Amino acid sequence: MDTLAPGRISAPGTRKKPNQPWYSQALKILQRRYRQKERCWKLSPCEAERVDLKLALNSYKEACRVAKSDYFTRKISEAANSSRELFRTVNVLTTSLGTPKVENSQDFCNKVATFF
Repeated sequence: MDTLAPGRISAPGTRKKPNQPWYSQALKILQRRYRQKERCWKLSPCEAERVDLKLALNSYKEACRVAKSDYFTRKISEAANSSRELFRTVNVLTTSLGTPKVENSQDFCNKVATFF
């Protein structure tokens, strides 16, 4: 029950993100620049600020896409000689975490109803 509806919610800004090996200092700088443009646009929502915000967002998203692509291309080429590592890397790329499985929906509904 605590995994689906936790009793305690963390404060904003304290969420722990897993470290991504492809996330570099350059991406952090681009993200910071995007957030700065976003704050400027919220203070004065004119068209020029919106265009700057959109350009900053697009450059950040493109840099993230390229960094991820380069990282996984490198991982796949390094694992080309080992089928175990290759399949493990491809599995990480193709499988999603999804939602937690609930075995009996009636029991789960009763737990949620009594929780709230």
